[in-house]
Amino acid sequence: MNICFGGILLVYLTGVINAKPRNKWRFKVKLPMDILATQESLDEMKMDIDSKLDELKATVNMQCEANTMLEKQIVRFTSENPKADHMYGSLSGDLTRSTKAVIVIQENLGMTNEITERALKIAKLGNFVTLAVDLYRGDIAQNRDEARKISGELSWDGAVKDIQGAARYLKSRGIRKVGVTGFCFGGAMTLAAASLTDPDLISAAAPFYGIPNADRCGCDLNNIAIPVQGHFGENDTAMGFSSPAEAANLEMLLMNISNENVVYMYRGAGHGFNRIGGTNYNQPADELSLERLVEFMNNHLM
Repeated sequence: MNICFGGILLVYLTGVINAKPRNKWRFKVKLPMDILATQESLDEMKMDIDSKLDELKATVNMQCEANTMLEKQIVRFTSENPKADHMYGSLSGDLTRSTKAVIVIQENLGMTNEITERALKIAKLGNFVTLAVDLYRGDIAQNRDEARKISGELSWDGAVKDIQGAARYLKSRGIRKVGVTGFCFGGAMTLAAASLTDPDLISAAAPFYGIPNADRCGCDLNNIAIPVQGHFGENDTAMGFSSPAEAANLEMLLMNISNENVVYMYRGAGHGFNRIGGTNYNQPADELSLERLVEFMNNHLM
């Protein structure tokens, strides 16, 4: 439970103002004679005090409501991953005001500050809850070679179970529908989770520039039964993973499943166009893709 300092102060002030003297005043206050003389003046004073209290109550209520917005709160939840029966994530958003949540899956570097900040940004843009999941369980790659090594040793089946555990955790906190999105490695993992998870648990998926290898992930994208919105760059050179050719093949597969599915291609954008500070960061593509993501999730997590 959140306790606001202003609320405590308000209770104290109310008690002081409404308190009745027991036997005698503990100290003397010299008041103007006209206030002491008439009950009317005392009533006016009380009305003025009541008005000030109402203003203070309104201010306290606003502060308390603002305090329900979580920003990157580390939470622990259970998972059926054989590697460990629990994991951690970064939770953002207001659980008291939203019944929609989006799981945000890391790039192959791990759950970096950039990813948790992006999850927070998505929560604020969409007015829903986000949970960035730490699939590496604390490991952060220092370079791309190390990232490829860590992600290469990762069990995709175990990682999907982690994502499913995150969805169950969110529902245990009052969330009704959960979506999933991810970037690069996280984009591929998003599609894997979408194909291997019951639609009652995850309701929508939005991968960014990543497509899983069927043999590696043990998944069949033809089994996807939830709406999908994909985001890829026209200048992506990651052949066999997220190039325009792979994106076109994914679009064809998804459209054969449902005409609700869509894949967006961003002109002039390369791989990792959402990564602020990255060599391929593309602000127009980043902003437009996040706008589309938020609209998509809000529409399908009703």
